[in-house]
Amino acid sequence: MSYHCTEWKHIANGGIFLIIFFAPLSAYFLPAYADALPGMAGWLALIALMPFRKKERINLTLPDVLFLTVTGYCLLNLRGASHWTYLWQLTDCIGLWIWMRQQKNRRYPDILILLLCASGTIQALWGISQTGRLVTSLHSEFAATGSFGNPGPWGGYLAVTLSLACAIMTDRRCPPKKRMVMAASCVLMTCGLLLSGSRAAVLAVSVSLFLLATDRCDLLRKTRKRYLPVTILTILLFVGFLHGIRPHSSNARLHIWKVSYTLFTRAPLLGHGSGSFAREYMPAQAGFLDNADKNVRQTADSTTLAYNESVRLLCEQGTAGFLLILGLTVTCVIPLFRKDQVSPLSYFRYPVISILIFSQFSYPSEVSGLNYLLPVFLGIGASGTEKKIFSFTSATIQYLRNILTMAICLSAGILFLIRIQLYNWIAEYATYQEKEFFPASSALHNEYFSHDRYLLATFCPIAHLRGEYELSARYHLCLRQYVQSAGILLNLAEACEENGNRQLAIQYYKEAGRMMPGLVTPFFRIFGIYRDADQQTEATRWAEKVLLCPPKIENAHVSQIKKEAKKFILQNEKLQ
Repeated sequence: MSYHCTEWKHIANGGIFLIIFFAPLSAYFLPAYADALPGMAGWLALIALMPFRKKERINLTLPDVLFLTVTGYCLLNLRGASHWTYLWQLTDCIGLWIWMRQQKNRRYPDILILLLCASGTIQALWGISQTGRLVTSLHSEFAATGSFGNPGPWGGYLAVTLSLACAIMTDRRCPPKKRMVMAASCVLMTCGLLLSGSRAAVLAVSVSLFLLATDRCDLLRKTRKRYLPVTILTILLFVGFLHGIRPHSSNARLHIWKVSYTLFTRAPLLGHGSGSFAREYMPAQAGFLDNADKNVRQTADSTTLAYNESVRLLCEQGTAGFLLILGLTVTCVIPLFRKDQVSPLSYFRYPVISILIFSQFSYPSEVSGLNYLLPVFLGIGASGTEKKIFSFTSATIQYLRNILTMAICLSAGILFLIRIQLYNWIAEYATYQEKEFFPASSALHNEYFSHDRYLLATFCPIAHLRGEYELSARYHLCLRQYVQSAGILLNLAEACEENGNRQLAIQYYKEAGRMMPGLVTPFFRIFGIYRDADQQTEATRWAEKVLLCPPKIENAHVSQIKKEAKKFILQNEKLQ
C-alpha cells in the first residue's frame, strides 16, 4: 500500500505541476476552459489521494490561518450581484494553496523550477516565432504576445521565469551543462522580454536581478545596507527613465490611480466589495472628470483595470482586507529570504519579487497564467514556516474535510461542464443566421452566464451583431452589474435606439460621454436622434458640441463625423 501511495503521489504531483505551469500554453488552444484547469486539477488530485491520507496529521501554521482569514473575508465581502468568475478563481486559488501545503517531498521545489523555466523558454520561443510571423499573435495591434492576449502579461511571465533561470545559472553549485542550458534559456527570455515592450516587466526583472547580484557577490552583500540610499535613488531614476519612454501611457496610469484614490475614500475601511473595481471605477471617473481641466478630460480612457494590484485591493477590500492580504504575503515571503543559498527554496525569492513588483504596474490577477503563480509561490514560502498553531488528528475532522472537498469538486465539475456547453452554445449562436435553427439555452445556462461577466461580454456583441437588439439590451444591462464602461453604454444606447426607446438611448449616450469626454461618438449619436426627429434646435446644439469636442484620437472616422456635423450646421444656417 505504501508503494502505491508513493507512486500515486508522484503521478499526481507531476500532473498538477505540469498543468499549473503550462496553463498559459493551453489557454492558446483552449481559451474557454484553461482558466479553470490548475485549480480543478489540484482539487481532483486531492480526492485521488484521499484513500491514502486517513491517518495523516493536519498541521496549521500562521500562513494557513491568515489564508483562511483572507479567504473568508473575501467571500463575506462579495456584495451586490453574484460573480461566478470571481468565485471560480477564488476556488482555484484555494485548491492550489491546499495542494502546495501538502507537499512533503523535498524534491518538489526542483520540479517546480524545471517546469517554470521550461514554460518560460517555450513562451519566449512562441513570441519570437510570432515576431517572425510563423505563428499568429492573439492581439491585432501587437506582433508578439506569446500565448497571452496582450504583450504586458507575456512580459510579466517572462520576468518571473527569467529571474528564476538567472538565479540557477549564477549558483556556484550549478553543473556546467545545466548552466549552459540555463544561459541559453536566459538569452531567449531576454529577447522575448524586450520584444514585449512591457516597462513593468523590465522594472520587475531589473530589481530582481539587482537583488540576485547583491546575494551572489560577497562585496555587494556586505555593503548593500551602506549604499541603500544610492540604490533607492538609482531605482527611482530608472523608473523615471521608463516613464519617459512612453509618457502618455504613464500619465494615463497616474490618472487611473488618482481616480482610484477618490473611489477608495468613499469606502476606506471595507471597500466596495470583492471583484467590484470594474463596476465602480468608470462612474467614479465620470465624477472626477466633472471638475478636471480640458487636457485631463480629453485624455481620459475607458478602462476597468487599476494597473496596480495594491490600488485594486484597497478599492475592493478596503484597509482591513488590504492589511490582511499584506500580512499573508509578508508572512509567506519572509521565510524565502531566511533560507540560505544552499536551499532550493532560496531560488524562489527572485521570481516572487518580480511578480510582486510587476503587480504594482499591471494586472496579473486578471490573467489566469499569472494569477495562479501567486498562491503557488506563497505556498512555497509558507512551507518554510515550521511553527505550528493547531494540529488535528481526529478521524471526524478528516472525514469532514473529505466531504467538504468532494462537495466543492462536485460543484466545480458541474459548473465546468456548464461552462463547456455554454461555449459550444456561443459558437452555434454566432454561426447560425436563421433564428429557427438556433438552439435554445436552458434556464440553468441563463442563470449561470448572467452571473459571469466574461460570458456576458461574449454574448453581448454576438447578439448585437445579429441585430437582436432587445436581447442585446438585456445582456448589456446584466453586464453593467459587473462592469461599467463607455463602450458598454454605447452599445446599450444603440440597442435602445433600435428598439425605438430614444429617450433612454439619449440618457445612456450622455452617460457614456460623461465617462469618457474625449469620445465624440455619443454626441454625434444624440445629434443624429434629434436630426431624424426633425428637432432642428436640439440637433444644431449637439452638432456644435461634436465640433467643439477635442477627440482623444484623431482618425478618419472622427473626421467624417465632424464633417457631417459641420455640413448640417451650414445647411441649417442657409435655411434660416
